[in-house]
Amino acid sequence: MGLFGQVVSVRLVAPSACGGLLPQKSPSTNTQAPRAQADAAGGGWPAHFRAWFWAAEKSCGAVLRLSLVVRGCVGWLVTLKVLCFLRERPWGDWGRVWVLRLGFEGAVRARMKMWWLCLCMVGLGQGCGSVVKVSCPEGEREVAGQGCVALVVERPSKEPAKAPPSDGDVKGMVEVPAGQFLRGTRGGGDDDERPQREIHLDGFWIDKYEVTVDDYARCVSAGACSEPSSSAKNCSGDFAKYNNWGKPGRGKHPVNCVDWDQAVAYCKWAGKRLPTEAQWEKAARGTDGRTYPWGEAEPSCEYAVMGRGGDGCGRESTWEVGSKAKGVSPYGAYDMAGNVFEWTADWYGEDYYEQSPARNPMGPESGSSRVTRGASWGVNFDAHLRAADRSRSTPSGTSYNLGLRCARSLN
Repeated sequence: MGLFGQVVSVRLVAPSACGGLLPQKSPSTNTQAPRAQADAAGGGWPAHFRAWFWAAEKSCGAVLRLSLVVRGCVGWLVTLKVLCFLRERPWGDWGRVWVLRLGFEGAVRARMKMWWLCLCMVGLGQGCGSVVKVSCPEGEREVAGQGCVALVVERPSKEPAKAPPSDGDVKGMVEVPAGQFLRGTRGGGDDDERPQREIHLDGFWIDKYEVTVDDYARCVSAGACSEPSSSAKNCSGDFAKYNNWGKPGRGKHPVNCVDWDQAVAYCKWAGKRLPTEAQWEKAARGTDGRTYPWGEAEPSCEYAVMGRGGDGCGRESTWEVGSKAKGVSPYGAYDMAGNVFEWTADWYGEDYYEQSPARNPMGPESGSSRVTRGASWGVNFDAHLRAADRSRSTPSGTSYNLGLRCARSLN
């Protein structure tokens, strides 16, 4: 927008800048603040500089940029450079525009830290409040000023391009690199798992754990998610005790009794999305075509929360996420078999594998059911704990054995 309304943003890092150099003031509607208020706004600045500051503000018309290089331990060596000076002039209906930009750069030697100060004030039109907001490490501050002043925020002069996020940057997620994996089942399994073929996927991140009750509760508190169902057939009545929502001590258990739309809403709120079916399977089995997330060993409660020795390995409920360390997938994702089934983004198609593209398949364009993956705490059949096993549910379906985890693209 140029000078017709752009809010100028600059870097602000200075000794005492956020701790007292510029005193905090309440916003004011007085556009002609008296000199006393201007002096108060100057705080610890030298009196002769404050006098020059306001004189410059009055006399400079459009753009004035100053660079002050300050060095030394005892005194201040000031070098003043006027980069741009334009006389004051009216600009039609926009009124008068004043822009005053001050730049300070300095280095204090001898046992004192390097510091930089750049303060930019923008006067825009008339009738604005005499207050400037300054970005400090602990947050924004309001500083009283003279005339009409616009917002000031911190912005590095040239910020380097950010590197792709590492595992430490994407909290609670594991990386699945780009490349091929073996999808489906060659022998045995169900018809909808064939033909088995190599599929190429771009890199992505997937949640290390299933979304917990505590995770989902934060979304509800933020107003972005609705509460899990307490009235659906498989979440109420005799099944209500299996519904983790609102149950003491189950904050770290996977959230259940959420339908597909609720799962989508949660992932969107978290800045993520549901994984595609192909992404889910690759995250569960890796690239070696293994049968289960942990390898080829027969399923047991050592690897998964399942229906062996009673539902939930005898506990008659889900377990806290990440409880089965031996059942972790090749990429470090937990509970990819057992605990709860998980929603994916894809529509279900029984013959989809026969016509699916070999790169980044997204599922059928339409359907009546969404794919769910991973089995649950009530499953006692080895076949359903396989990484290639496919299940489905209507989008509005909710159940005590169905939850979610989210994904996001690597780039």
